[in-house]
Amino acid sequence: MYACNLLNSLTSVRYRIEPDQKESTAVNAKTYQHCDPLMLLETVGYDKEIFTDWVSLFLTQSEEQFESVVQTVASGDMKKLEFETHALKGTVGQTGAEKLVEMLIAVESEAHSGHCDCPPERLEMIRAELMAARVEMQHYLDHGEFPEG
Repeated sequence: MYACNLLNSLTSVRYRIEPDQKESTAVNAKTYQHCDPLMLLETVGYDKEIFTDWVSLFLTQSEEQFESVVQTVASGDMKKLEFETHALKGTVGQTGAEKLVEMLIAVESEAHSGHCDCPPERLEMIRAELMAARVEMQHYLDHGEFPEG
């Protein structure tokens, strides 16, 4: 029952781009609050094709990985939770989502110690941060400037 309630409460948290963001045609990566697209651009040598592929992979995998974290929290399997949060942390790490990475490090560390307190509110905060980073990365992909390396 707890797992069902947890999954239901988390599916209601969603983020969307505000109308003024949709109209932007050139966006400076420094305006982002939940990720750092220039960090990823630098990592891939300012290659727009690789950046685009990586962001697409991030957008697909991060949501799936987060759902695995939620299900694992509900199961109480600390070893698996450590693995799932580590995997998600690796997926989001290159996006410069520092606050999200810090949140995942804390969960991973707690799971490693054998006890992780992950009430729905904590998972909602992680989801919100992840969704905000996802929205910003998609927005940069759609509207950002791609400087040459």
